[in-house]
Amino acid sequence: MQKIWLYGLHACKHALHNKERKPTKVLVTNATYESTKEWLIPLTANIPLSIASVQTINNILTNKTNNKNPNFSHQGIALLTTQIKMLDLNSYIYAIEKSNNEEILLCLDQIQDTTNLGSIFRTATAFNVNTILLPKKNSAPITPAVTKTACGALEKIKIIYVDNLSRSLENLKKIGFWIYGLDARAQESIKNYTNHHKKIVLIIGSEDKGIRPLVKRTCDHLLKIEINSTNIESLNASVATAIALHQIYQAP
Repeated sequence: MQKIWLYGLHACKHALHNKERKPTKVLVTNATYESTKEWLIPLTANIPLSIASVQTINNILTNKTNNKNPNFSHQGIALLTTQIKMLDLNSYIYAIEKSNNEEILLCLDQIQDTTNLGSIFRTATAFNVNTILLPKKNSAPITPAVTKTACGALEKIKIIYVDNLSRSLENLKKIGFWIYGLDARAQESIKNYTNHHKKIVLIIGSEDKGIRPLVKRTCDHLLKIEINSTNIESLNASVATAIALHQIYQAP
């Protein structure tokens, strides 16, 4: 299984807790080791751990993560471990089909900014989203930088990549999901959303183009976030996601 270098205190700590990952090496500065050893020692009992300088960790991350920015905010720790496992859509449908539980599935239609992606993962876990659906093409990759921004959320959420997003959404509708799309030009305000359906998909479009037309046609409802459009045209994708999920989360 492919290995990846992660960095950042929260990202590394949560990855070490994840039994599905197979960590093989930890690098930590002396200062970080002293401040984290209460949890770091138990989690790395069977993993090689080395004390390293800030520059050594910088050099390894620069060479191994394809990040062109040499100024990593790694907080004095780096972890070599396996990638997270992706979930298959058919397996998800099989698990959900006969469930009567409430389910919010977040769908990201070609989100390409890695900072937005990491922030969205973090926000999603705060509002009880267990699964995120993404198209394989034109989605930002889940890089170590995304993992750090997510602050451990990647270890708590299932990720599904699909070849055809529209067809996947139609398959979800067949098992009782209602599809809501966030669209700045929609007539219906998300503040009027009420929780009539136990299974919903919330679609967030790309930063520049929004939800693609073919994907938009799968929606049962299009919702907008009301803003002062004379001051600003639109919201950042991660901010819009947070507002929308908060509204859905607290809806009666």
